[in-house]
Amino acid sequence: MFSLDAIKNDKVLFEKAVSQVTPEILGSVIDHTALNPTATCADIHKLCREANEIGSFICINGSRVRDAKMYIDNERLINIRGVAAVVGFPFGAEHTTEKEMGALAALVTEKADEVDMVLNIGKWLDKEHEYVYKDIQTVAKMVRRAQNMYGKTKILKVIQENCSLNDEQKSLATMFICEISAEIGIRVFAKTSTGFGTPKNDKTPKGATLEDVCMMNNMAAYYRKDGARIGIKAAGGVGDAETAVKMMIAGGCFDDNAVLLQNLPDIFRIGASAGVKIVNDFKERFR
Repeated sequence: MFSLDAIKNDKVLFEKAVSQVTPEILGSVIDHTALNPTATCADIHKLCREANEIGSFICINGSRVRDAKMYIDNERLINIRGVAAVVGFPFGAEHTTEKEMGALAALVTEKADEVDMVLNIGKWLDKEHEYVYKDIQTVAKMVRRAQNMYGKTKILKVIQENCSLNDEQKSLATMFICEISAEIGIRVFAKTSTGFGTPKNDKTPKGATLEDVCMMNNMAAYYRKDGARIGIKAAGGVGDAETAVKMMIAGGCFDDNAVLLQNLPDIFRIGASAGVKIVNDFKERFR
């Protein structure tokens, strides 16, 4: 793992990292996203075409999963890597049962591949840690049930909404997510942001930061040593290739010798509505 200063400022490290990334590799770690509630079916179809172009995942609202899956099948968009639906989005304040049923509907009824849930931010700020743990755990168990039902990997991503938390709260949230991944035995991602959050002050970004991704990956690396299948998703505010590659470094996509790892989509994701823009920027600047 690399220091935050090196990730931000070491040009040699960045050049070595970016030389190993291709547009295809970059596309493979992107969750191309359309979560605006005003998104129409035409918008979802456009998102699917773009995701197919760059070879990414898509992340959409649960009511749009069927629209996306039908379009993907009808148009034979074979380069799309998977479909994720959000649960308890964007506030995380729904009752646990609502989140559990949302995961059931997304994964079983609509046959999504992944769910991105928001932890209960208000309960977390109230230090109701047991409630939040059980909230996440319940959804994780539903994901495991769906995985067992289909015999196919299903993934849970848990959104911490870091812009609402202090450093201690962020770290503890990531630790809980890692522990649940180890306990339930499924692949889980700790995710930075919804992109819709309200920062706790005017100095706090509402999306992903390198500081947060570094911290979260350091925590995840500790749990991976004991077999936890835990990844990191940097979501919100990533809009260019340089930032994306630095997020990849911070998120553990390279070993200690700055050699690119394998199976990156199981380790790290970038959540962005600007997926095509990021990949095109990479092609223009670095290839």
